[in-house]
Amino acid sequence: MIELPGEELIISSGYIAECKSFSASGSLLPHIINAIKNKNSKLKKITTIAGKIRYKYYKDRYKIFVNNLVSQFSGQIIINPIYFNNWHAKVSIKISGRKPIAAIIGSSNLTSTAYGLMGKWNWNRECDVVIWDNDCKECSIIFRELIDIKDQDIIYFKSIDKGPSEKERLKEFYDEIKELHQINKNLSDFR
Repeated sequence: MIELPGEELIISSGYIAECKSFSASGSLLPHIINAIKNKNSKLKKITTIAGKIRYKYYKDRYKIFVNNLVSQFSGQIIINPIYFNNWHAKVSIKISGRKPIAAIIGSSNLTSTAYGLMGKWNWNRECDVVIWDNDCKECSIIFRELIDIKDQDIIYFKSIDKGPSEKERLKEFYDEIKELHQINKNLSDFR
């Protein structure tokens, strides 16, 4: 997602577990930072959204993740901790020219175990769906290359003529996240 064209990335997770055994920074953050620091990256803004913040354990781990991200990224970082309900959405959206061009929606929290980086401790089996706007040629090339990689558990569905288009679904996801941000920004007390 980070390597796709665009200026903004939204990362939403049910929780971001930042500790020694389930570290996002220990395994995932270096990948995020490498992609951000790529000389071709035009990324200027990252929005993070995490749930379970009303629990000190998760709040502390989210703070560690955010602080590690802040120390490595010179662009704008918006933190959006969710205190109400049981936020559990795992959605990442890439924005280019104020329009969503791709999204990953699935079961993977932003943890090392969710991304298979914990060796024998990978007990989770995650499932994520990628949706991209076919007008984004770079997105099509990158995702189709991933689909062609052997030894990966990937099922590819071509566009379906019935129902909303990929572009329409991406806009719906983006609008929902923006609405959440408007609701939450007045409620957050992230100290």
